[in-house]
Amino acid sequence: MIRYDNSDLLSYGIEYSAAIPFSACKIINERKAGFLRSRLEPRSAIVFLAPYYTGDGERNISKYAVSEDYHVFMRSLFEKLCPELCEKYGGSFIGMADSSPADEVSAAVYAGLGVRGDNGMIINEKYGSYVFIGAVYTDVEFEYQPDRTAYCIHCGRCKAACPAKNGRECLSAVTQKKGALTDDEIAYTKEYGSVWGCDICADVCPFSQKAETTPIPFFYENRTPYLTKELIDNMSEEEFSRRAYSWRGKAVVMRNLTVTYENGG
Repeated sequence: MIRYDNSDLLSYGIEYSAAIPFSACKIINERKAGFLRSRLEPRSAIVFLAPYYTGDGERNISKYAVSEDYHVFMRSLFEKLCPELCEKYGGSFIGMADSSPADEVSAAVYAGLGVRGDNGMIINEKYGSYVFIGAVYTDVEFEYQPDRTAYCIHCGRCKAACPAKNGRECLSAVTQKKGALTDDEIAYTKEYGSVWGCDICADVCPFSQKAETTPIPFFYENRTPYLTKELIDNMSEEEFSRRAYSWRGKAVVMRNLTVTYENGG
């Protein structure tokens, strides 16, 4: 059994990582698990947190969507990291983020990187909930060294602040719907001024309120904190495809700008 050290990920600005047994991963997608097993026999998963918070500022979209899509960052990271890990430890390594067969929050909690808050999100002692979770699966058997520290104080602020009350759907989900919105959904997005996503439950968390900014340069580049119709119109298809809000198409973003602002933003 091999001892894992986090020096490789540290070189990319990622300080929170740990190796866990693959058997400890809660599989939630058997199709993706089958794809993984077709490429290697998974024995361990290196789970990590990539912080993305860059500081406050005027915006009308969720913090995670201000920079380019984090999948772009993850793909670039895995292209460099996996060969480095292979050279260092032997074996095979496959990186996954948001395409993992396992419950990512549960894996991060098991790895000791944070706790699951009352809002269902990971809470880290340093970066709050402003983190993306990634994992590198491998046929190398790493030694498991948990370091569990509880952070959530169950203050109830996230649940109290959440706008999804009285039968209302999650605000983030409403902003990502295709097609026409109902009158109530239009009033909902206007009330909170959201063109894409929602950060309310994370923002009120005591740990997110004292979150440190990310050391990862990617999240400071090519930022679009405040969307307007002009900005979206002038984006090339290639530029737009690199945004977190691109997966629903320009029409959804344009609709949200129209219903959220009388002048369309």
